[in-house]
Amino acid sequence: IHALALSDEDDNPQQIHRFRIFYPTLNQFTNLHTLSLNHLRTSEMIAGLLLECPQLTHLRLTGCYFGCQQEDLNHFINTIW
Repeated sequence: IHALALSDEDDNPQQIHRFRIFYPTLNQFTNLHTLSLNHLRTSEMIAGLLLECPQLTHLRLTGCYFGCQQEDLNHFINTIW
């Protein structure tokens, strides 16, 4: 698997949460280079996903909302870079 798209939109409620139940870690997706997340609402989830996938070269966040403090946002951005 080279690309993965997950969404928590109204059309796919809780898709990301259900995916994480079946695949608690993305470490097994060693060829994953592209991750697309739609309507994600927790910064903890994205931070965990990014730590599990250091090989990512493309990240797309669409309609995501992260209610967090400035220092948390800085950590999040540093994790992406």
